[in-house]
Amino acid sequence: MGRVESHVHIWTTSNPRYPGHNDSTFSPERDATPADLFAAQAEIGGVDWTVLIQPRYYLWDNRYLAQAALDYPDKFVVAGRVDPMHPDAASQLRDLMERPGFRGIRLSPNSNPSVRWLDHAAQDPLWEAAATTRATMGLLIDWYQLPQAEEMAARHPGVTIVIDHVGR
Repeated sequence: MGRVESHVHIWTTSNPRYPGHNDSTFSPERDATPADLFAAQAEIGGVDWTVLIQPRYYLWDNRYLAQAALDYPDKFVVAGRVDPMHPDAASQLRDLMERPGFRGIRLSPNSNPSVRWLDHAAQDPLWEAAATTRATMGLLIDWYQLPQAEEMAARHPGVTIVIDHVGR
Protein backbone atom coordinates (compact mmCIF):
# COMPACT_ATOMS: atom_id res chain seq x y z
CA MET A 1 0.00 0.00 0.00
CA GLY A 2 2.88 2.43 0.56
CA ARG A 3 2.60 5.84 2.17
CA VAL A 4 -0.88 7.03 3.08
CA GLU A 5 -1.97 10.50 4.13
CA SER A 6 -4.98 9.56 6.22
CA HIS A 7 -6.83 12.84 6.73
CA VAL A 8 -6.89 15.80 4.34
CA HIS A 9 -9.53 18.49 3.80
CA ILE A 10 -9.54 20.21 0.43
CA TRP A 11 -11.92 22.84 -0.93
CA THR A 12 -12.05 25.72 -3.32
CA THR A 13 -13.69 29.09 -2.80
CA SER A 14 -12.87 30.23 -6.33
CA ASN A 15 -14.84 27.74 -8.43
CA PRO A 16 -18.55 28.59 -8.75
CA ARG A 17 -19.32 24.94 -9.63
CA TYR A 18 -18.60 24.10 -5.97
CA PRO A 19 -20.19 26.75 -3.76
CA GLY A 20 -19.60 26.19 -0.11
CA HIS A 21 -21.91 26.62 2.80
CA ASN A 22 -20.81 29.68 4.73
CA ASP A 23 -21.88 29.68 8.33
CA SER A 24 -20.66 31.12 11.58
CA THR A 25 -18.59 28.05 12.46
CA PHE A 26 -16.65 27.69 9.22
CA SER A 27 -16.37 30.32 6.50
CA PRO A 28 -13.01 30.13 4.73
CA GLU A 29 -11.80 33.27 3.05
CA ARG A 30 -9.54 31.41 0.63
CA ASP A 31 -8.93 28.02 -0.86
CA ALA A 32 -7.42 25.24 1.11
CA THR A 33 -4.96 23.35 -0.99
CA PRO A 34 -7.08 22.52 -4.06
CA ALA A 35 -7.13 18.95 -5.39
CA ASP A 36 -4.66 19.49 -8.23
CA LEU A 37 -2.10 21.25 -6.06
CA PHE A 38 -2.41 18.69 -3.27
CA ALA A 39 -1.99 15.82 -5.76
CA ALA A 40 1.21 17.42 -7.04
CA GLN A 41 2.55 18.00 -3.52
CA ALA A 42 1.71 14.44 -2.51
CA GLU A 43 3.60 13.14 -5.54
CA ILE A 44 6.68 15.17 -4.61
CA GLY A 45 6.42 13.92 -1.02
CA GLY A 46 6.13 10.28 -2.05
CA VAL A 47 2.57 9.87 -0.79
CA ASP A 48 0.87 6.98 -2.57
CA TRP A 49 -2.73 7.42 -1.34
CA THR A 50 -4.66 10.19 0.34
CA VAL A 51 -7.94 9.95 2.23
CA LEU A 52 -9.94 13.09 1.49
CA ILE A 53 -12.33 14.02 4.29
CA GLN A 54 -15.38 16.04 3.29
CA PRO A 55 -15.02 19.46 4.96
CA ARG A 56 -17.86 21.25 6.74
CA TYR A 57 -17.57 23.96 4.11
CA TYR A 58 -19.53 21.75 1.70
CA LEU A 59 -21.82 20.16 4.29
CA TRP A 60 -23.61 17.31 2.48
CA ASP A 61 -22.57 18.32 -1.06
CA ASN A 62 -19.84 15.81 -1.90
CA ARG A 63 -19.34 16.88 -5.53
CA TYR A 64 -15.92 18.53 -5.14
CA LEU A 65 -14.34 15.50 -3.51
CA ALA A 66 -16.15 13.20 -5.94
CA GLN A 67 -14.56 15.11 -8.81
CA ALA A 68 -11.15 14.93 -7.15
CA ALA A 69 -11.52 11.14 -6.85
CA LEU A 70 -12.45 10.94 -10.54
CA ASP A 71 -9.54 13.18 -11.56
CA TYR A 72 -7.00 11.27 -9.44
CA PRO A 73 -8.34 7.72 -9.08
CA ASP A 74 -4.92 6.32 -8.26
CA LYS A 75 -4.27 8.93 -5.56
CA PHE A 76 -7.49 9.85 -3.72
CA VAL A 77 -10.18 7.99 -1.81
CA VAL A 78 -13.03 9.83 -0.10
CA ALA A 79 -14.86 9.89 3.21
CA GLY A 80 -17.95 11.90 2.34
CA ARG A 81 -20.79 13.23 4.43
CA VAL A 82 -24.48 12.54 4.68
CA ASP A 83 -26.90 14.22 7.03
CA PRO A 84 -27.35 11.55 9.71
CA MET A 85 -30.65 13.11 10.77
CA HIS A 86 -32.15 12.89 7.29
CA PRO A 87 -34.78 10.14 6.96
CA ASP A 88 -33.00 8.85 3.83
CA ALA A 89 -29.47 8.95 5.26
CA ALA A 90 -29.00 5.21 4.68
CA SER A 91 -30.04 5.56 1.05
CA GLN A 92 -27.74 8.57 0.65
CA LEU A 93 -24.86 6.50 2.02
CA ARG A 94 -25.60 3.65 -0.38
CA ASP A 95 -25.64 6.15 -3.28
CA LEU A 96 -22.30 7.63 -2.23
CA MET A 97 -20.68 4.23 -1.95
CA GLU A 98 -21.57 3.51 -5.57
CA ARG A 99 -19.48 6.48 -6.68
CA PRO A 100 -15.85 5.94 -7.67
CA GLY A 101 -13.41 6.51 -4.84
CA PHE A 102 -15.85 6.67 -1.92
CA ARG A 103 -14.88 4.45 1.01
CA GLY A 104 -17.03 5.81 3.82
CA ILE A 105 -18.48 8.83 5.55
CA ARG A 106 -17.64 11.09 8.43
CA LEU A 107 -20.12 11.89 11.17
CA SER A 108 -19.62 14.80 13.55
CA PRO A 109 -21.64 14.30 16.74
CA ASN A 110 -19.38 16.86 18.41
CA SER A 111 -20.81 19.66 16.24
CA ASN A 112 -23.96 19.74 18.36
CA PRO A 113 -22.94 18.28 21.72
CA SER A 114 -26.17 19.27 23.46
CA VAL A 115 -28.09 16.70 21.40
CA ARG A 116 -27.34 13.01 21.87
CA TRP A 117 -28.03 11.17 18.60
CA LEU A 118 -25.07 8.95 17.70
CA ASP A 119 -26.31 5.85 19.53
CA HIS A 120 -30.02 6.52 19.04
CA ALA A 121 -31.96 3.64 17.45
CA ALA A 122 -32.91 5.94 14.57
CA GLN A 123 -29.25 5.74 13.46
CA ASP A 124 -29.33 1.94 13.05
CA PRO A 125 -30.44 2.00 9.38
CA LEU A 126 -27.46 4.22 8.52
CA TRP A 127 -25.08 1.85 10.29
CA GLU A 128 -26.71 -1.16 8.66
CA ALA A 129 -26.15 0.50 5.28
CA ALA A 130 -22.51 1.04 6.26
CA ALA A 131 -22.18 -2.66 7.02
CA THR A 132 -23.74 -3.80 3.74
CA THR A 133 -21.72 -1.34 1.62
CA ARG A 134 -18.53 -1.84 3.66
CA ALA A 135 -18.39 1.90 4.32
CA THR A 136 -16.03 3.05 7.03
CA MET A 137 -17.70 5.27 9.62
CA GLY A 138 -15.41 8.12 10.60
CA LEU A 139 -16.39 9.79 13.86
CA LEU A 140 -15.36 13.24 15.01
CA ILE A 141 -16.40 12.97 18.63
CA ASP A 142 -15.51 14.42 21.99
CA TRP A 143 -14.17 12.20 24.76
CA TYR A 144 -17.52 11.95 26.57
CA GLN A 145 -19.12 10.60 23.37
CA LEU A 146 -16.79 7.58 23.25
CA PRO A 147 -19.33 5.35 25.07
CA GLN A 148 -21.86 6.14 22.33
CA ALA A 149 -19.33 4.99 19.70
CA GLU A 150 -18.70 1.84 21.75
CA GLU A 151 -22.43 1.17 21.84
CA MET A 152 -22.70 1.48 18.05
CA ALA A 153 -19.65 -0.76 17.59
CA ALA A 154 -21.32 -3.41 19.76
CA ARG A 155 -24.60 -3.15 17.84
CA HIS A 156 -22.90 -3.09 14.43
CA PRO A 157 -19.78 -5.27 14.67
CA GLY A 158 -19.47 -5.46 10.87
CA VAL A 159 -18.75 -1.73 10.56
CA THR A 160 -15.22 -0.38 10.56
CA ILE A 161 -15.03 2.73 12.77
CA VAL A 162 -12.32 5.38 12.67
CA ILE A 163 -12.21 7.95 15.46
CA ASP A 164 -10.19 10.98 14.47
CA HIS A 165 -8.58 13.56 16.69
CA VAL A 166 -8.51 10.93 19.47
CA GLY A 167 -11.93 11.79 20.76
CA ARG A 168 -10.56 15.29 21.43
